[in-house]
Formats: sequence, structure tokens, C-alpha cells
Amino acid sequence: MPMPTRSQSPLLRALNAQLPEMVSTLRRYVEQESPSGSPDAIASLVSLIASDFAPLSPRIRQHHLRGHGPAYLGPALFGPTLQIDFTGPRRSPRLLLLGHTDTVYPLGHVINYALART
Repeated sequence: MPMPTRSQSPLLRALNAQLPEMVSTLRRYVEQESPSGSPDAIASLVSLIASDFAPLSPRIRQHHLRGHGPAYLGPALFGPTLQIDFTGPRRSPRLLLLGHTDTVYPLGHVINYALART
């Protein structure tokens, strides 16, 4: 469903045209379970995101960090983090986006928290 506007800019028209694909991609990410205590599940989601961004950037790296998780999990190997670098014009402003790929829900609960679109 396109966003309502009085007069759509070219950018908004382009984004509206891509909305079904964006929602489909988001649904794939939401449905890929990645609990905090499951490094392998997090790695699967990180790999999925990396493969989606591969056509847009040749500079994609996964970082594997060792450390202690939350006290209730004890020592843990965290799932990988993902770094995607995009090239741009020299001296152009830089942008940093941060997010996370783990959830608080245990494996098997994604069906209870499906992506809803209104």
C-alpha cells in the first residue's frame, strides 16, 4: 500500500514502487529466528543479510567476537556482527547505521510474533 501524499516526489514514487520488495525482504529477516543465546542462528541471519547486500557493496565483512553474554547465559561466543561499507563520492558526508540481529525470543517462537502489515 503506497504512502498517501498530495504530490509525490520522484524519490517517494520510487520507494513506493519498491515497497512490496522491501516488505518481503523484511519478512524474510523477521522469520529468520536469531535468539541471543544461539550464535548459529544469528550467523544464519547475518549471512542472509550479507548475501542480500552483496550486489550493492564489495566490502562486506563478518566479525566474530568472543566474550561473556548475559549472566544467565554464562560465557558465550556471540554470533557474528556484520560490517557493510559503501563507497561514495570523495569528501561526501558519511553515514553510520547500527542495528542488531539477535532477538530475545527462543527458537520456535517466531510463529507467535509474525510480521503484521497495517
